[in-house]
Amino acid sequence: MDRVQKTEEVILLAADEGRRYGMGDLTAIFKVDEAESGCRYSVSEWLLDPGFEGVGPHSHQANEELFHVLDGEPEILIGDSWTVVAKGTFVRILAQTMHDFHNRRSRPVRLRHAASGQQTGPDIHGGCARISRMPCKTDME
Repeated sequence: MDRVQKTEEVILLAADEGRRYGMGDLTAIFKVDEAESGCRYSVSEWLLDPGFEGVGPHSHQANEELFHVLDGEPEILIGDSWTVVAKGTFVRILAQTMHDFHNRRSRPVRLRHAASGQQTGPDIHGGCARISRMPCKTDME
């Protein structure tokens, strides 16, 4: 997506459209983030390649996160417990809850992700070194 939407505009994006951030075995495609929502929320898709070992257990001080499994069977850490979840599963992670996700299967995983507050593409872009230990590649560069 080569344009920045204003918060009052309708957004209509086809599959795989949005701001794409490549981070090794993880790709994030942001449909809406701070530019479009006025920092109220973000919506993205997460593509986890087979063997993806997660971003590392972490929590967010104020943001809630929602995950919907669109394809595959990721493992999700919630608190101190890992759970394998199937396609169609919905997970709500409350603020200050430790979480992470893996893809230890041979097929890719696709997650829909939504977050309250200011958890946006630029935040993800800035965290690429921690996530992938390599530069983040985005379609905005």
